[in-house]
Amino acid sequence: MRACFLAARWLAAVLMIASGAFGQSVIVVDASQGSGSSFADLPAAVAWAGEGDVLLVRPGLYSNLAIDGKSLVVVSEGPDAPQIQSASISNLGPGQDVVLAGLHLASPSEAGLSILGNSGTILIEDCAIFGADGSHEASSRLEGHPAVRIVESSSVSFSSSTLTG
Repeated sequence: MRACFLAARWLAAVLMIASGAFGQSVIVVDASQGSGSSFADLPAAVAWAGEGDVLLVRPGLYSNLAIDGKSLVVVSEGPDAPQIQSASISNLGPGQDVVLAGLHLASPSEAGLSILGNSGTILIEDCAIFGADGSHEASSRLEGHPAVRIVESSSVSFSSSTLTG
């Protein structure tokens, strides 16, 4: 039942975004380079994306997500969360927004998510975020890396997310 709910939720969000309610373009990122995808990994997709675009991320394994001074929505295509090594959001100006939704962020050596020097708004929804090595085993989190590191960022909200680290 939860899977159906989440799939419907993501579909509704994508349809609103695609209709122009929030973003400019929808860019499909798929690690397996399936039909309709534009990019196989996040760094190239983020570099190519314009202000306010939406990255629709299909399930798979991805390298670092780094958003620097750009409004973006990064959302999972469905209920199976994409596995992303770690993420950072930095240098958002006033009026710039970032939304991360339905993602699994796990760093091998630091915080799963770093939020640094932002004046804009950041919303993290339905994400699982792990510090240290990103493993679900307790022994791997003994190095003291937090799930999230927030520095000089004025508007950060978490909703229905799990933070471990």
